[in-house]
Amino acid sequence: MAQEERKTTRVDFRLELEIWGHRGPNNIMDLSTSGLFIQTENPSQHKPGDEIDLVLKFPTEEEAMLLKAQVVRINNSGIGAKFINLTPHSAKIIEDCYKAFKDTIPLNDS
Repeated sequence: MAQEERKTTRVDFRLELEIWGHRGPNNIMDLSTSGLFIQTENPSQHKPGDEIDLVLKFPTEEEAMLLKAQVVRINNSGIGAKFINLTPHSAKIIEDCYKAFKDTIPLNDS
């Protein structure tokens, strides 16, 4: 079994998003303050190390935002990515959303 490399716990979280320049649909399946897992129809269009631009609207926000992430893992259902170059404002939005959901929606690791 691979060693866990996440720095923060994931929460079960569902949200549609766009991966700039790639076909969808794409949906966030889980979220942490340092990254996310995106379910996508064609994960093989990405490779570890790819930098991707994500366009999404968190439920705590009125406007969509653009986030940069780096692909860290790929499986048959999607891609795991870590956030990179977050502004303090973007990091706060992610942290606030994470905190709002972490105690209300448990992650099912089955």
